[in-house]
Amino acid sequence: MSAVLNMIDFSKVPVVSALLNEMENFTSSDYNPSFVEPLTGSIAYWAICYGLKKYTAQRSDKIDVKNVAIVHNIILIVLSVVMMVGGIHALWQRYVGEGFMGCFCAGSMRRAGTVLDGPAGFWMKVYYLSKYYELGDTFLLCLKGHKTIPLHLYHHVIMLWGTWSWGRYEAFEGMLWCVIVNSIIHTFMYTYYLLAVFGKRVWWKKYLTGAQIVQFLTGMIYVTIYLYLAHTRDDGCGEKERLYAAWVAHIVNCTFVFLFTQFYISSYSVKAKNGIATKTD
Repeated sequence: MSAVLNMIDFSKVPVVSALLNEMENFTSSDYNPSFVEPLTGSIAYWAICYGLKKYTAQRSDKIDVKNVAIVHNIILIVLSVVMMVGGIHALWQRYVGEGFMGCFCAGSMRRAGTVLDGPAGFWMKVYYLSKYYELGDTFLLCLKGHKTIPLHLYHHVIMLWGTWSWGRYEAFEGMLWCVIVNSIIHTFMYTYYLLAVFGKRVWWKKYLTGAQIVQFLTGMIYVTIYLYLAHTRDDGCGEKERLYAAWVAHIVNCTFVFLFTQFYISSYSVKAKNGIATKTD
């Protein structure tokens, strides 16, 4: 099989060729998203959620969204795998070309306006835009008449702003790590959602939340290394705006660790009672 794949030149496939060209020639200075994007997305998200909840509450019958959910989850599984591979390629390319400092203090290796040039910026953009499509998760929950917990809503909205800040302020450090790890987790998460549509249950559901907590903790470690370098080096690892964006991301990660840990404990904590382990729901 590997011999067959090696014989195929995927770069000659039009779609793949266009993707590779866009990826390698991506210029961060040409992509500077306005705050209007996440602001509009956040307002529209809340408004649509409110409207859908009011709509479903007035109906006596349940809305069948099975086919929509199947397509939605398949798209996100494929997209997550692609972003994972793209993120790994971009981070490895940056490490090979610029070493440790290129990954943890990118502003010291590149001038302002070029920190996200190339594959790194391209996959940042794809990941950022994917967060708008992922809002569909909540819309499906609303159409099913399911409750949406505050953590779910907060997470979706804050990710719009967090990923927007990456492109706006060239916040490279930790960005690709998030793209890679989050895409791995989402591959399994949307696989779980897809199986759930067909009534299948999986034993590893609770580990998804644990994996997300690990993602936030490792992301904090990554950004902490950058913050240390930025505060101790004369060049500050680049522009000040990047430092401010990193601190905000650091604080958001702290809230995620707290909230997701709280959710994990309340959802999956196991208590011994009379010698029998029972799970609290």
